[in-house]
Amino acid sequence: MLFLNIYTFKEGKREAIIARRLEKGRAEPAGVKIIGEWTALDGSGGFMVFEIDKPDYSWTLAWNDLLDMQLIPILDTEKDVMGLLK
Repeated sequence: MLFLNIYTFKEGKREAIIARRLEKGRAEPAGVKIIGEWTALDGSGGFMVFEIDKPDYSWTLAWNDLLDMQLIPILDTEKDVMGLLK
């Protein structure tokens, strides 16, 4: 199952976010495959696409003190959506 994680930095937390990321990485558990991550040019946050076998994204809660997140389940258009139409 794919998820889009749209996150924004909480006000005044940018330096703490960078420090934690350098120290601990993303801290995703085994079984989570990060497809890609992109940072907004204005430095306000970013976007991550990850894949996981079951819909358990509780590992993202470790960042709730620094980031506001919106997690959206998504489908691969070519593989999942268009395949259904054939």
